Amino acid sequence: MQLRRLSLLLLAGLLVPALVPGAALRASAQTEVDRAADEVARADAERAEAQRLVDAWAARRGTVLDRVIAALFSLEQTNTQLETATFEAFDLREEIFDAEARVARLREITENRAVVAYMTGTASVAFSVWSASNFEQSVLLEETAATAQRADTRELANLIAQRDRLADLQEGYRRTQERLQVLREDAEIQGHTLQELFAAVDADYVLSYEGLRQADADYQRAVSESEAAQRRRAARAGVEPWRPLVQQYFPTALVGQALRVMRCESGGNPDAVHPESDATGLFQFLAGTWAFSSVQAGFAGASRFDAEANVAAAAWLVGYSIRTDHPRGAWGHWVCQP
Repeated sequence: MQLRRLSLLLLAGLLVPALVPGAALRASAQTEVDRAADEVARADAERAEAQRLVDAWAARRGTVLDRVIAALFSLEQTNTQLETATFEAFDLREEIFDAEARVARLREITENRAVVAYMTGTASVAFSVWSASNFEQSVLLEETAATAQRADTRELANLIAQRDRLADLQEGYRRTQERLQVLREDAEIQGHTLQELFAAVDADYVLSYEGLRQADADYQRAVSESEAAQRRRAARAGVEPWRPLVQQYFPTALVGQALRVMRCESGGNPDAVHPESDATGLFQFLAGTWAFSSVQAGFAGASRFDAEANVAAAAWLVGYSIRTDHPRGAWGHWVCQP
């Protein structure tokens, strides 16, 4: 009795270690998947932060651009005002020239009529009048002198007013030029400052964009590694994890057969590739068979490594064999039979 119990204990001791490696492998595969998922989450967080930095620098650059546009608009307005003042000054100079010409002509007329003396003083006017040859001539001479004096006085007043206006405008023009010069100097200083700021912002933008590109690449690598870890876990787990997928595409009566064929063909490894025939995937499709089966199953362009596409194509091919009475039965396209 004791010998039998000892034998059982020894047998149990021999069997348990034989079962541990499979469980250990599955646990190791799950740990690898969990670690890969954590790496994906970390990479995704870093990518989000990198994107935030890129957006922040882009917004800052937009603010700088708004400042440049505002400065240029202000300078353009000043130039417009200066141009308007310049045209006004030119027009006024023309008016002054015309007024001076009119006064010159008036003086020439009065001199021809001998009224210059009247314009210079009362005594001279009286002398001119009394020196006339007759009374009518003296009256005419006096009236002409008075008219000329009034006309000349108006012209001179107009001339003085226009000269004052011109002087005011020239003073305003000078102040505008001084202000414009200050604005130009400020704009030049601001332009240099903005250029330096642009250079710094662009450099930071390039760095942040490079950081985003690197973060995105790290994220893609993490995702790929996570997918690879999941596939390795699936390969070590056998065919049972694929049961829900098989049930989705195969009739209920054929699910058990499909899993047995899968176990024989690939062991449930979606990355399995036959070293001689190049048959690939869960159901080990050859390239030629895959070309039409995948299309008929609704997975045109899919890879043979795509587990769902592989199972769907296998289900379609089995159904096609049944409908066409394949000589070797439903699984006539496979070496492994259920």
